[in-house]
Amino acid sequence: MGHELARSSYTRVVTELDGELVPASLRKTIPEWAGDEGTRWLNGLPATIARLQDQWGLTVEGHLKGGFCSLVLRVRSTSMGPTVLKVPFPDRESRLEHAALVAYAGDGAVVAHAFDYTSRAMLLERVAPGESLGATLPLSQAVEVAGKLLGRLRRTPPPGVSFDSTLTTLRSWAHRFREASNLLSVRWPDLPLMQAAEFADQLCATTSPDWLVNRDAHLDNFLRSEREPWLLIDPKPMVGDPACDGGFLALDVMKRIPNCSNQIVSDLLWQLSECLGCSFTDLRSWALIRAVDNVGWAEEVGADQETWVNRALALAGL
Repeated sequence: MGHELARSSYTRVVTELDGELVPASLRKTIPEWAGDEGTRWLNGLPATIARLQDQWGLTVEGHLKGGFCSLVLRVRSTSMGPTVLKVPFPDRESRLEHAALVAYAGDGAVVAHAFDYTSRAMLLERVAPGESLGATLPLSQAVEVAGKLLGRLRRTPPPGVSFDSTLTTLRSWAHRFREASNLLSVRWPDLPLMQAAEFADQLCATTSPDWLVNRDAHLDNFLRSEREPWLLIDPKPMVGDPACDGGFLALDVMKRIPNCSNQIVSDLLWQLSECLGCSFTDLRSWALIRAVDNVGWAEEVGADQETWVNRALALAGL
């Protein structure tokens, strides 16, 4: 019976899409990142989408670009008209995306109309015209817009929600950097592992209010909107140090700059520090720590490490 349900669900959804339910990019990345668990999630998507269609009164209209770890569909709701259905792979980072959107309440971010606890699926505001900030404005302007919007989104976290803590994350990273120093230093002798660990320790010792912040701030997660000039999508919330936002955004901007010199990186961090009201030192520390962490992540998944090593070296040289 279960196989028959899955087969009929798949036929129903694919017919509405006039093609494949799951884009090739998602079929590739999810098994690479999540192995058998990812494959099982992919196989269950047709039944999940069919259930959500009935539950929320949706007609599937097509795919949306992006969605490296989520299935994102243009849908039409019988009660709300054009909307977006997002079904994320249920990893730790997607765990509280909906809670962050509820806390933002549409102020600078997309509105979350509905949430399905079983699948973590969200029925979201459809943003039009929807071009990304990174693909639309000159880089310096884009940084200004993103920095100011991140500052506006910063707020006291809602009570009763167990967001990950920047403090706990920093301690974990510092420990991992020290544990990995012998292994990674053989291949990358100049990688500033100990410097990143020391910066993490220093940030842990800094006293500041806990804010709702975003561990995945990048320019393609800000979309042009009619309701507001720009809206954030896809938050990955944490609670803690507000410089976390800018450090992650700085890394995204660095990858968009050919021949990223120390002076260019320094100017970028100063610009973000003014937008966010955070210190240059804290932003540099967060960016370096994240770059070093991504070297280890790239090692695990077989991705390009050299890019992250070069960004870490640029930041360490400031």
